[in-house]
Amino acid sequence: MGQAAALTARAGGLSVALGERELVGGESSYWGCVPSKALLRPVLAVADARRVDGARHAVTGAIDPAGVFGRRDRYVTHWHDEEQTAAVDLRRQLLGKLLMFQFSCHVGRASGDVGRRDGDRPRCR
Repeated sequence: MGQAAALTARAGGLSVALGERELVGGESSYWGCVPSKALLRPVLAVADARRVDGARHAVTGAIDPAGVFGRRDRYVTHWHDEEQTAAVDLRRQLLGKLLMFQFSCHVGRASGDVGRRDGDRPRCR
């Protein structure tokens, strides 16, 4: 959502800066919506199949937890954001001045300096 809004604003001629605390792509991609849905889908698929005449008898055994968690891990790209970062870089090339900051620090009501993640954990300066 944030990236889409930023790209729309940039396409309209506004200056934009994207900020991510940890992984490029934000909360939804790595900790919220995407992993939650990836975890729920196998459970819902089996439950749905068990309610369908002619299919319920084909469903035997229990859901495999390792398979469900493996699915989740694949959906969140094992918490690596290289593909998301590459997509933002490509959009920046196409749209011009789209700034990408990896980390920002907030202390109380004041904002700290923004730092980039360059192999080390980001730190507030």
